[in-house]
Amino acid sequence: MGLAGYLENREMLQGKRLETFTLSGQNNNFTDTHSDSFYLSGYEAIFLRKTQHLAIKTVVSSTISFEDDLLVVGSKESLGELEVICKDLSINYFALETSGSEEDALKVELMLSAHKRISNVLYTFNDTENFKSIEKLIQVCQDAKVDFTVNVLSSDIDVIKEGMMAHVSYLVFPNKLSKEKSLIIANRSSLVKTEGVSASFEYDLHSKWQRGLDKRKSGILPMMA
Repeated sequence: MGLAGYLENREMLQGKRLETFTLSGQNNNFTDTHSDSFYLSGYEAIFLRKTQHLAIKTVVSSTISFEDDLLVVGSKESLGELEVICKDLSINYFALETSGSEEDALKVELMLSAHKRISNVLYTFNDTENFKSIEKLIQVCQDAKVDFTVNVLSSDIDVIKEGMMAHVSYLVFPNKLSKEKSLIIANRSSLVKTEGVSASFEYDLHSKWQRGLDKRKSGILPMMA
């Protein structure tokens, strides 16, 4: 069983019974990891034959309309590549360099308050971080009702579970075995809103998701309430 995992048991979480999943597999090979029950988690696994750079470009293209702005957040090193993507797509964006402290959440909150057109915050998640360290930043974005996209620099499968438990909108992963492949974990509530947003069929995340549904087995079960 691969990265996407399967629903194995039930447990109490925030007072509600939710289906949880077990992430297994040792080699982080994204190419053969598909579970027909993964959708029950409220997320969709979208496998791309594209580099992580192009996967990020797909998410940005599909979440930022001509009326929206993007806030790019990360280290000085990571901002350069992400700014190139924004310029290639001709979208409006702001860049904010992080300090690795709690002040980052305050800076983002001030940006969201000052720029109401920001609809997505793109955060680069490095190898030394965990979701506990950025929970205030995530909460700020959720309170402002904007998407929170995580550009994950490692292929650590535990990050998937942590990101889903934090209710982030998108997680974008590299493929450890092939730079020409990548994985997007998308919150379905956010994903359905991307229909018709991208101006490019090549970078249309909703379309790629829909094409993937053709391979899904029949007998779809309802999500847990």
